[in-house]
Amino acid sequence: MLEWLRVRWQRRKRHTTAHNLLLYARRVLNYRRGQLSLDKEVILSGHLEILKKNWHTLPPGRVEEIDKYLVSVGGNIYPVRRWTDTIEAFLMAIIVAVGFRAFFAQTFTIPTNSMLPSYHGMTAELSDGHARSSLGNFIRGITHYAPRTQKGGRVFIPLNDRTEAVRNHSLISFERTNKCSYFLIPQRVRSYQLWVNNESVPIHVPADFDLENTLMARFCPKISSKKIADAIDKFPLIRRNGRIFLDTGVDVAPNAPVIAFDLQHGDVLFVERLSRHFRFPRRGDAVVFATWRVPELKNDDRYYIKRLVGVPGDVLSINDGKLLRDGHPANDSPAMEKNNEKRGSYGGYFPYGALAGKSVAVPAGHFFVMGDNSANSYDSRFFGPIPKNSVAGRPLWVFFPSRGK
Repeated sequence: MLEWLRVRWQRRKRHTTAHNLLLYARRVLNYRRGQLSLDKEVILSGHLEILKKNWHTLPPGRVEEIDKYLVSVGGNIYPVRRWTDTIEAFLMAIIVAVGFRAFFAQTFTIPTNSMLPSYHGMTAELSDGHARSSLGNFIRGITHYAPRTQKGGRVFIPLNDRTEAVRNHSLISFERTNKCSYFLIPQRVRSYQLWVNNESVPIHVPADFDLENTLMARFCPKISSKKIADAIDKFPLIRRNGRIFLDTGVDVAPNAPVIAFDLQHGDVLFVERLSRHFRFPRRGDAVVFATWRVPELKNDDRYYIKRLVGVPGDVLSINDGKLLRDGHPANDSPAMEKNNEKRGSYGGYFPYGALAGKSVAVPAGHFFVMGDNSANSYDSRFFGPIPKNSVAGRPLWVFFPSRGK
């Protein structure tokens, strides 16, 4: 039995070697044609014909003979160098991945809640400070934050001056920095710093997440708008070392969390890019577009997701929470119909920006896009219609996280 297995294994090994010789002989002849002398090309062609017809029946001596000849004429192609093949395979994988992403599909993470309730962005919920590391939280995309203070004391929130507030679109001071993840890959983050007396407590959240509402819910719960601008007149301000701080009036104990919250990851979408090469999206479709192709957003190197509500020639307006096209309700998708009827979690359309009591005609070569969460969406009402060539694709489905209860 063992002898039979040994013979069978040797035969299988010889067949594999001969078949590989066939592949590499073909490759050497194709890539080195013109570099070899005519005599060598003729001999190599003869070996190739023998391999094509009899590779599975060649005796070991003949296989070794062909192998030695391939080594003598193979150059950089044969014999095989593992590191060369590994690099070649790696580069091919990159090319295939880039091509697939550019022409077929890619993933897209929704940072904000401008498309609620159709799609979810990052959301934070205050917690009791106890970490709950579980598979369920991982599947649901929840990250627990509970930065602690060593000494304890009064909590202060640093504020921006007027110039920084305009540049960062926020009164709360933060910095955009890079922070390495567990896999040593740098990721863009927002770095906030709370001060407990004279102790700095950093909080690093994803770059697209605004911590303002969470901070207000924790330290200024009576401010219903959850905006720091509405708290400035109601809370004392102090100046330290040339900086302005909001005195929250909240004291925390030593070694206790200054703030504790669970941050749920935004929906990760699978975005289909192929159809845009053949047809443009239709009214009512959700679309992902490149901000750098929009004149008003050219300095924002990201992708946005909104719903296409107007194409060239459409005249749009908002009246009594309804989005009107040429004077009639624009009900091109279930989400738009529910918004116009203020049904369920859809709160209707708000006449902000360009649609504040006015009508807008969509120009040629452009689309008008809006978020389903019209009250909290930065869209074409503010940055104008988007060029057609800015559309990257259509979302197909959400594959992470699972939001099941």
